[in-house]
Amino acid sequence: QYELTINSDHGTPVGAGWYAAGEEVTWSVTSPAEEADGSIYIADPSSGLVIMDGPKVFQIEWKEDKFSVSGTIRHWNSEAIPDVQISLSGNNLQQANTGQDGNYIFSNLRGGNTTVTPKKEQSFENLRIRTIGALDASLVARHAVGLEVLSSEQEIAANVSGDEEINSFDASLIAQFSVGVINGFPSGKFWDFLPSERIYDTLKEDKNEQNYAGILLGDVSGNWSISPAFMASKSNLNETSFSFSIENASYSNRNVSIPLYFECQDSPVYSLEYSISYNPNNLNYESSRTTSLTEDFYIIDNKKQGQVTVALYGIGEITQSGTIAEMIYSFSDLHKVENEIEISISDIRVNECIVLKNINRRVEILPETFSLLQNYPNPFNAFTSLHFTIPRNSKNIRTELKIYDITGKLIYVLLDDVLASGSYTVNWDGRDHTGNRVGTGIYFCHLHAGEFSSAKKMVLVK
Repeated sequence: QYELTINSDHGTPVGAGWYAAGEEVTWSVTSPAEEADGSIYIADPSSGLVIMDGPKVFQIEWKEDKFSVSGTIRHWNSEAIPDVQISLSGNNLQQANTGQDGNYIFSNLRGGNTTVTPKKEQSFENLRIRTIGALDASLVARHAVGLEVLSSEQEIAANVSGDEEINSFDASLIAQFSVGVINGFPSGKFWDFLPSERIYDTLKEDKNEQNYAGILLGDVSGNWSISPAFMASKSNLNETSFSFSIENASYSNRNVSIPLYFECQDSPVYSLEYSISYNPNNLNYESSRTTSLTEDFYIIDNKKQGQVTVALYGIGEITQSGTIAEMIYSFSDLHKVENEIEISISDIRVNECIVLKNINRRVEILPETFSLLQNYPNPFNAFTSLHFTIPRNSKNIRTELKIYDITGKLIYVLLDDVLASGSYTVNWDGRDHTGNRVGTGIYFCHLHAGEFSSAKKMVLVK
């Protein structure tokens, strides 16, 4: 028998024993290296003399086990999430993205400590258009006062502020995001995952079905999807369940209030969103206010030139038809007020049901009271304009508009007619009833409409 010792190239024994001549020797060894040179030594047991000393007589082939980690990432509503970045750290450093089916796999992994962490980047524009909206804010507000019970996944989605409790502040942040006031949440991210990571202290076998649940912050209703059809199927409403209309309006002084009428037929409504477009040349959007039908709702809006995005959310529910909001506008110049203005409403969502039909209407704008405005310009030279109003629901109002000089002498009759409600503008070119231009001085314009009477002093300067 002979003593046989096999050493690695570092001089470390990896195998030893007594064997008879001609006996086949096999050792299984483990090493971080996949392959290394080695040496073989054979010694005579009686004398201890080395019979054979052969450095690099053969190669020791290190056989290291390889493992895999695989699984699927789905939204907590069960739909697969593509484009999630999966990162490995520790003894293995790799990255991969989930496919359209939400699956991922890492192969040929070495043993030892390994951590798997999912992460997803997201465009806020896509979320605002399709996913996070006023219904999510309403669910949070209702949960905060005990009217709604949220699942554990919904609670994570609702806590967009990142503090320890879910309250009206979270609802407000979601509503602000839905109309574009803010473009993100305090956490600086949109996605959370359960679990947030998986840690394998000693990876020594394949890890299959290592699945994760994705939670989109702000999407409390759980309607996220890469498929619009899936989102539509989750809504409890359809376009036949309700209708919108813009009602005729009235104005007082510079402010005009335009009612938005909503007809609800089936399920209760917890939220509404819409965008309003208008001509900003002589019209300025000021605010929207709730009505008796929506007194338990909040309104948040985002105003831009000629357009405003509005969201209604809160703890209440709409179960009957009526005026749900009043849009408050102001006129830049009362002398240019017309009896009709064009208003368009688009991007309508009711309980996250997307309405494809837009509303376009020329809205009748009628004054609430009789009035005579100061002429413009004043003082004037060539001509001046006089603007007056007759209130809504007025018919066959005998109306006279006359010019007098400072002595009370009648200079010119601008108007003598029977009028209905509306806004009217009449110009005076500084001529009397004979067609001659009057001289520099003070003149008075007198309006007599029904029982209403008013006068304004004018200054003509040549």
